Amino acid sequence: MTVLEAGILPLSYFLVLTLRFIQLMTHQRPYNHIKHTTEVVIRSSRGEFPRRPTDPRVLARGLDTPLWSLMTKCWIFDPLQRPSIARVLDEL
Repeated sequence: MTVLEAGILPLSYFLVLTLRFIQLMTHQRPYNHIKHTTEVVIRSSRGEFPRRPTDPRVLARGLDTPLWSLMTKCWIFDPLQRPSIARVLDEL
């Protein structure tokens, strides 16, 4: 049985996963408008997350409203309020 099958994947992994989605679909870093990595850490710890891409090419790659909504739910500060692994997989 894998970690994913057991449902014990740490919830913080979803944040990393969603940031990778942004990077894959935009071909840019999630916080490309911020110059320093330290500033990214400070802003994200304050609840400031990546801006929603509006480029039609990004939307065509699949970063539509339902996926963006799911991703933002994964960014909720309280891990217990984030969607479960099963829910994320189901919505994907």
